Amino acid sequence: GDGAGVLVQLPDRFFREEMASQGVELPKPGHYAVGHVFMPRDPELQAHIEGIIAEVAQLEGQPLLGFRDVPVDNSSLSKAPDIAASEPVQRQVFLGRGAEMESDDDYERRLYILRKVISGRIHEETKGVDNGFYVVSMSSRT
Repeated sequence: GDGAGVLVQLPDRFFREEMASQGVELPKPGHYAVGHVFMPRDPELQAHIEGIIAEVAQLEGQPLLGFRDVPVDNSSLSKAPDIAASEPVQRQVFLGRGAEMESDDDYERRLYILRKVISGRIHEETKGVDNGFYVVSMSSRT
């Protein structure tokens, strides 16, 4: 996405190729999901948040398959230092579909819950102070 609110189907072939380059074989379409997340710029905080994502995914029964850096073109951003410093790091998290998920709708509901639990944990840790983390989307469809 380009931030303009354009909603598209998961580009399965593209993600397969991207994740294969990391040694990750994605399950068949509909049996994996992609979460697009904004992360803080601090690498230690990013690692901590990724740990929370992994922990919550395991607790919710959805296997963590991997993460992917999203390439960005920020050449049109203002050169003002505060603008670049506030730009989030964009990452994607890939999650498998737990064995107990009987339907696509059940899986989408579980992903919604997973997204809310992750966000809630981070909100609780920061006592509501923005640290740059935000789940933009998490779905097996879009």
